[in-house]
Amino acid sequence: ACEGGRRVTLYRTLSDGSSEPVGSTTSASSGKWHITVSGSAGISMSKFFAKAKRRSEGTAGTIYVCDRARSQTVASQR
Repeated sequence: ACEGGRRVTLYRTLSDGSSEPVGSTTSASSGKWHITVSGSAGISMSKFFAKAKRRSEGTAGTIYVCDRARSQTVASQR
């Protein structure tokens, strides 16, 4: 229940250790998502990670909570 329809934000790690959001999307029912980053210098040499915020949904008796999530940091594939 927590994978589909989840708002995912992609961040780029900057050289000073901070991060900046570069795009966001909503995950498919399978939990898969895709963001194409373009238009910024240095994207090919950057590192990225994704975050999904904590979310709770449902009605009385069937409320579920989706914990926040953060991916591992990965280098650009280009």
